[in-house]
Amino acid sequence: MFYAGINKYRIEVRNFKTEVGLDPKHVICVKNRHNREIDYDIAVYIMGPELREQIHREFAPCSDQEFYNEYSKAYLKKTIKNGIQKLYFKA
Repeated sequence: MFYAGINKYRIEVRNFKTEVGLDPKHVICVKNRHNREIDYDIAVYIMGPELREQIHREFAPCSDQEFYNEYSKAYLKKTIKNGIQKLYFKA
């Protein structure tokens, strides 16, 4: 059952990458704040364009992991500032 879920996920990711014009065989992984590896191309695709470009202007050139970390920090600050984070982290 577990492996069937992984294979289904891999097929979905491959199809998604093909649809948006990314090479499905090329995978760059970065670690998220929970220390889990995620596909960098998909992470960049779902990032907000304004914040992504701002981080790119401020930190490029940098590694994929550094870029992802800086985007994650900026996104968290933005959501906390806007009060959205209260929905996810109730005291």
